[in-house]
Order: sequence, then C-alpha cells, then structure tokens
Amino acid sequence: MNINILYFIVLIIAASLTKVPVGLYPLAAFASIFILGKKEQFYKTSLAVILTILGIISFYTVLILTNQPAQEFLYRYIELQISPSLSGQSAATSRFLILQKIVEENLILLALILTSFFVQKWKKIIVPQFNSVAFNTFIFIALSATLPMMISPKQLGFYIVPALPFFGLAAAVLLLPAAEYLRRYQGDWRWLWRAINVGIIACIILN
Repeated sequence: MNINILYFIVLIIAASLTKVPVGLYPLAAFASIFILGKKEQFYKTSLAVILTILGIISFYTVLILTNQPAQEFLYRYIELQISPSLSGQSAATSRFLILQKIVEENLILLALILTSFFVQKWKKIIVPQFNSVAFNTFIFIALSATLPMMISPKQLGFYIVPALPFFGLAAAVLLLPAAEYLRRYQGDWRWLWRAINVGIIACIILN
C-alpha cells in the first residue's frame, strides 16, 4: 500500500474517532475529482479510493468486534450525541446558522477578492486566468465539510473550523494571479511580505 494512502487512512480514522461522522469529510476529495469532470484522473486513483474506504471500514469493524468498550462507546455516542442532535432535542438552533458563520468568518477573504476584481476592472489590468480546477476542488471540499451539517438543528459556530483552511486555499487560488502581477510589475514588495509575516506571528501569539 502506498505510504500516502496509509497516511490518509490513519488521519481520517483519527478525525472520525474525534468527531464522528464529521471527520469523514475529507473523503469528499475523491467525489470532487469525479463530479468536477476529472473522470480520467478519478479512474487512475480508483485503487486509492477503494483502499481508503476498505481501510476505514475494516478498522471500525475489527475495533467494534474485538473491543467491547469501543462498541459500547459507539452506541452511547449515537444515543446521546447524534440522535438528539438530528432530532433537535439537543441545543437546537437555526439550520442556516452554518451559512451565516461561513460568511462571517470569510468576510476578509471576500473583501480581498472583491477588491482585487474591482481594481482589475477599474484599471483594466489583465492578469492570468486563475486555476479553476484547483478552485472548484477546494471550494467543493470546504462546502462538503459544512453544508451537510444543515441536516441537524444543532449547530455551533466552531463547526466550520475544519473547512476554513479550504476556504482559504480557494481564495488563494483566486488571488494568486493578481499577487503574481503585483510581484512582477509593481516594484519591491518586501515590506508587504514582512508585514504579512508579522501578522501571522501576531495571530499565533493571540491564539
């Protein structure tokens, strides 16, 4: 088995053990390849898909069949956490709260994207086309980690945290052509990268 596939399986199992079943959302990466029109690439990776799914199913099957505490925990988790959440008995909120949080947490990214597009149109700047395949893939995975949770009446703001890196990557794909244009034609931007590095360090300290 390819070490990358094994690594992927281990990470998904760890995520699903932490937050079943939300931790399974990275499997949407395979679906995104198929749905977004890269069927040839999907067929090439079909073995990876099969091995990943079989690996996860096998792990949980062996765990439940051989470990009584694990079996009891799974039943209790479904009874005390999943069932009340889906039925609205546990901390029910608006089903659209997740959409509100997606917009709120990505306001800065949205502002940067809109500003970039506006300046390009206003100044009639021609920049290279962004990578639509990469954008569609990242945004598909981000939405697969958030929108399915609308099925549950129980929603909290931090539920979208696993999807934020993918929203960030999707925004980066859109902004990359403009950033490359600035780097090549607008002089020395070392001060900007230094400011960004300072901002990253500040965010880490504040967190």
